[in-house]
Amino acid sequence: MTQETSEIMAFQPTEHDLMTSGPQIQPDAKPATSAMSRPVRGHSVVIQGLHAYYGSAHTIKGIDITFAANEVSAIIGPSGCGKSTMVRCINRMHEEIPGARAEGSVMLDDEDVYSPKVDVTAVRRAIGMVFQRPNPFPTLSIFDNVAAGLKLAGTRGENMRERVHRALRAVGLWEEVKNRLNSPGIGLSGGQQQRLCIARTIAVEPEVILMDEPCSALDPVATLRVEELIDELKERYTIVIVTHNMQQAARVAKTTAFMLDGELIEHAATDKIFTKPTDEHTERYVTGKFG
Repeated sequence: MTQETSEIMAFQPTEHDLMTSGPQIQPDAKPATSAMSRPVRGHSVVIQGLHAYYGSAHTIKGIDITFAANEVSAIIGPSGCGKSTMVRCINRMHEEIPGARAEGSVMLDDEDVYSPKVDVTAVRRAIGMVFQRPNPFPTLSIFDNVAAGLKLAGTRGENMRERVHRALRAVGLWEEVKNRLNSPGIGLSGGQQQRLCIARTIAVEPEVILMDEPCSALDPVATLRVEELIDELKERYTIVIVTHNMQQAARVAKTTAFMLDGELIEHAATDKIFTKPTDEHTERYVTGKFG
């Protein structure tokens, strides 16, 4: 296990980091209320001159990349190449690790999330994250897991119930859990727990969803359901997914970025990356010659 991987897996986000609400970076913005099934304009993410460090270790080296609105973008590359670090920089979770820091700009539409004027908590409201392993709060019920961020934002009563039910329907869990909403979320299967965590993320209606190896701990059936869900969610959200599974990237992503040793080697349409890559390092990786 690389230092990057071990530090990332050891880091446990707080309830406050993961579950705060509201779709805009501005603290006084009001959350959207349209139905989750309704296509809406997504939000682009433009990264410029991004560098990231763990202490003196320079792990992300001057990356420039754009993730288009309402598209699924995949990031691939060998273990330790910086995929997870880059994604964590997008919603400023990287800096929560002791000794870690980032430089450069990450634009959410026309707002730089690294601006001194921007509230970090608001960034994490606008840019939700789904982690490698399902992480439902073990002491909370299914309902309260999804409602956690809404409660922190002061949402109560019928509005909260409506948004929780809507999120569960959006991830395809409603029919499976509607008669046991008060049961512990930790009692669900692994695939159900991951969809529960996705429901928890979208209940607060973010603008972008980051997914760091969301299917690596799931069986093939659960993986297929999450991939189908990703395809549905792109109608409303901009999605960036880190994956070690190149077949998964080919199935879900419109564009794919290949990273190596902390650098962005190539970013293009997924078909091109896998059939006619420009860089020889990309060609060697996607054909299994290293990695």
